[in-house]
Amino acid sequence: MSLTKSIEKYAARSIANLPVSIAKRVASTMEIDGQTLDPHLRIILAVNKHKGGFETFQSVAGAREAYQHIISMLERPEPAARETEERSIDTDEGAVPIRMYRPHAEGPHPAVVFFHGGGYTIGDLETHDGLCRRFCHELGATVIAVDYRLAPEHPFPAGVNDCVAVTRWVVESAESLGIDATRIALAGDSAGGNFAAVVSQEVEGIAFQLLIYPGTDARLHTRSKDLFADGFGLDKTTIDWFFKTYSNGAARDDPRISPAASFNLAKSPATHVATAGFDVLRDEGLAFADKLKEAGVACTVHNHTSLGHGFVHLTRILGCDVGVAMLVEALRRGLA
Repeated sequence: MSLTKSIEKYAARSIANLPVSIAKRVASTMEIDGQTLDPHLRIILAVNKHKGGFETFQSVAGAREAYQHIISMLERPEPAARETEERSIDTDEGAVPIRMYRPHAEGPHPAVVFFHGGGYTIGDLETHDGLCRRFCHELGATVIAVDYRLAPEHPFPAGVNDCVAVTRWVVESAESLGIDATRIALAGDSAGGNFAAVVSQEVEGIAFQLLIYPGTDARLHTRSKDLFADGFGLDKTTIDWFFKTYSNGAARDDPRISPAASFNLAKSPATHVATAGFDVLRDEGLAFADKLKEAGVACTVHNHTSLGHGFVHLTRILGCDVGVAMLVEALRRGLA
């Protein structure tokens, strides 16, 4: 690790370790739409206000490295699973790597098929390893993380096809995997939430889905995209770059791009949508929850009003850690 990155990590962790009372004194209060930004996040954003989004890097490889670095700074360490297995699942389009996390509890276990975020472009198994281990440990669930193909090397629909294929394999292989076939959930953050919303309409046998600040409707120009377009952790210009990199010319109203455009929403399982108050994607997540309810789907929603996009990676900050604990509880209820 370079000296610059080491200093950045030290500074970020020092901020995260500030007592809440001191962080409130250091940070100027920010209120937007009746929401107050977490004081630790306010300091972090102020320190990084001159840094550009992932689209400003000279290469996709550079953006991927930067994403890994951001996560390494502020994600708390998580306990190991009883067993972690790397394997590949053969599909019609080639082998898809997965990572399986098995819990210490006796089986058969509930299962969570997890699709990582990263704008379809920059995430992987490592960026979300901590979150998957936390789900495994705290839920006593087998977690199957899908290393789907990324754009620009593999644009739409490669990634979502991989997620559909692996999910079908999990459902069909539940007994041999020691999984309770009646308690299989999907979960994903951001782009991964988009994939979960698509997959859950195409694969039968899913009991529940957790959509974490998902991108669900590329057609919408929302108030949150105006309010939080710049300087809140995920810029609108970054969203536009991700879409252009991934979409491969697909129309924005394609339901596999924008699941909110689907006529099959009633096929969705029971759902919990978690949005972040200071996030460009907030309003389309909330609108998607409304669409699910209109389609007759049992859907709960929670807007984490003090947090921003990416809070699952910032769990050294107390407010973000509490937010992830709420996600765990939503999954626990959904898999009960």
